[in-house]
Amino acid sequence: MKTHLRFFIYTIILLFVSFSLYADDLELTREFNLITSKNASGYLKPLFTTLEEGFNTSLYNTAYHTPGWSFGVNLSVMGMFIPNSQLLYDAELPDLYGKTQFVKNAGLHDGKLIENIGGTYNEPTIYGGKSYSIFAAPQYLSPPDSFYKSVGFLEGKDIGFTPALPILQLYLGIPTRTELILRFLSLPVQNSAMSYFTIGLTQNIDKLFEINKPDDPLSYGFNIAYHKISRGTGIDISSFAFGLLASNKFYDNLQVYGGLQFETMSGNLRFVRKDFRPDDVLNSPYSEIRRGDNLIVDVESFNSLRLTLGAAYDISIFRFHGDISYAAQPVINFGVSFKILEDIEEYFEIPEYEPNKPVDSDIKQIADINYTNPYLAKSNYIDIIKPKVWDFDIALKMNSIYDSKVSTLDTIIVEEFESRQTRAMLPFIFFGENESDIPAKYNVISKEDTKDFSFGKLLGKSPFESYYDVLNVIAFRLKEKKDAKLYLTGTNNNIGKEKNNLTLSRKRAENVKAYLTQVWNIDESRIIVEARNLPKIPSNNTDKDGQEENRRVEISSDDIDITAPIFIIDTVYRVRPDAIQYLPTVNSEAGLANWNISSSIEGKNFTKYDGNNNINKTYEWNIGGESANKKELKNFMTTNFIAKDKENNLREISLKHPIKIISVKDKRLNASRDTSLNIYNLILFDFNKSTLSPTNKRITDFIKSEINPQTDVTIYGYTDRIGNDEYNRKLSAARAESTGKSLDGHPYKALGIGESILLYNNDLPEGRFYCRTVVVEAKVPIN
Repeated sequence: MKTHLRFFIYTIILLFVSFSLYADDLELTREFNLITSKNASGYLKPLFTTLEEGFNTSLYNTAYHTPGWSFGVNLSVMGMFIPNSQLLYDAELPDLYGKTQFVKNAGLHDGKLIENIGGTYNEPTIYGGKSYSIFAAPQYLSPPDSFYKSVGFLEGKDIGFTPALPILQLYLGIPTRTELILRFLSLPVQNSAMSYFTIGLTQNIDKLFEINKPDDPLSYGFNIAYHKISRGTGIDISSFAFGLLASNKFYDNLQVYGGLQFETMSGNLRFVRKDFRPDDVLNSPYSEIRRGDNLIVDVESFNSLRLTLGAAYDISIFRFHGDISYAAQPVINFGVSFKILEDIEEYFEIPEYEPNKPVDSDIKQIADINYTNPYLAKSNYIDIIKPKVWDFDIALKMNSIYDSKVSTLDTIIVEEFESRQTRAMLPFIFFGENESDIPAKYNVISKEDTKDFSFGKLLGKSPFESYYDVLNVIAFRLKEKKDAKLYLTGTNNNIGKEKNNLTLSRKRAENVKAYLTQVWNIDESRIIVEARNLPKIPSNNTDKDGQEENRRVEISSDDIDITAPIFIIDTVYRVRPDAIQYLPTVNSEAGLANWNISSSIEGKNFTKYDGNNNINKTYEWNIGGESANKKELKNFMTTNFIAKDKENNLREISLKHPIKIISVKDKRLNASRDTSLNIYNLILFDFNKSTLSPTNKRITDFIKSEINPQTDVTIYGYTDRIGNDEYNRKLSAARAESTGKSLDGHPYKALGIGESILLYNNDLPEGRFYCRTVVVEAKVPIN
């Protein structure tokens, strides 16, 4: 590494020597003989800005640098957007222009004649467009007044975006968490060499001074850079930049970075006026040109502040980066770094060999080695660093959420049952804050589609999915029960914009009525609309979830069959185990960088867990829950555990577990005794209550008529996420018990699950209501 450092130092010395070499003055071409120094500076100022911003792009792509050695090459390409403000400059006019006693002039600008122009005049810069000549007539025909004739200006190139020269630079990282960059280019200009070099430095601060922890993803620091272009006495341009920067890592290979940078450029271009025609001088209205003075172009640029935001991504030995900068000319930049050496820790300081000194357990003595490396030649022994411990594993366990039995996962069994089901319908329509339109999540069909609607449309859907057809179910029943009346009560949460807003409550109910009457042709006289603020039995209105639940339309009827549960015969699937536990173990001395656990079936991901440096002892997937699509469970489940430590060591484990399907048909073919798994969903438990509503009592009466002495009944109680875990477990157990007691002495097993399993999405008010439920499962033998 010291060899690379010497290379940098020698190169810099060579650059300064080369800039001191003599070169002839630059010579002007004829068209530039007709321009003054001031006008040349204004005409070229946007180009100098492009040059300055090109110099100061790609000076950094991270604020994080390791305390080791690194070396590489970076190539960047960029472009600048030219703002309209840089397309014109104030061109200097001859000093007697505007003084009509000496000269009269006029110019045609955008079709408009302008007379007697003096001082300055808007003309295009090098990035601008068409130039405008000013025609003049001297009022005296003897010198010097006779010189003040017409003048012309250089045309622009009509450019809105310009690419800058690509940047090729070397970088060297040193153990002080510093990165040095070096650029060098030499080109012939009028038979003499023009040389360009850059020396830059980026310094990490927070890790160097231990302000942040070494593994903190956030880093910050500063950068400085100096640039120089020189060609003898003809070109002398320098630029300086200083900035503050920060970066944040996302995993080990992705980071974002940004910074605020001050940059400036100064210097001049010096040209001698040669090889021009005599009348160019004699007829010029500019005294500078008539005298034959050298053209000296002052180098200056526009705004000197730059704000940068970018991202860098590491792949193997390459780092790809891209950024955008808000500056005088907004910059877009892309680059790639090739890492020749990376993160080689400092190892120069090797102690002198002492023959009688005991050797450390981590040091191996190696004698009589003739090292070719001069930095190691003075020592007869070297450190042998023990490999850091890096080991990991994963085990999968079967877990019964309902009885807490845990065992090693072997085979996943999916059993198919014929099922008679009741699906309680939640007679509420929920609305967004201060909104009255029926939300798009509800299945609103066309008038034509009402002819084909039936309960068969709900086959294969869960009770929760069936809920979104509640308006169609109620309308379908109203068509059959022609004497039934329907009551729609619109409510609000009585907070903020909805405070005492009975108009909003009524509008919600009216929109539900409009759907039933206009699409389903229900007679308007059968639907009574009411409005109130909070519902008669409100949810907790001090809680955000409760406020969402109180924004609704409540549906009731004088005929209990209109809002009764749906009775349906369907196929259901039960999975054993109902939950899978993932138990990862990681032993990484270097530290865990990132990890990923996923289970897939036939290429489709079913569950995934991932993270960075922290990993839990247990993760659990409720494979038998309502959210799992059990029809897709087949053949094999593949589980992959991938982890990488902070030294980029990668480990991977892949496990396969068979999935066995037991269908109704298989059970019949094998002459095994089949069972019907009947499922009855009770909902509409009032908030924080365990007593049965009239609707739920009707369901339990139906259950009693369905079961026989051989029926195995299990009752599961659930709650939503609101409230304390232990309290919710007790509340769910009380709901299960009150349901069991209503079965008139039939044996049952009651389990209070609480919120340990959330059956449905609790971010939705309907999901929380459907979680306040009891599910009765009755296994009925089939003869």
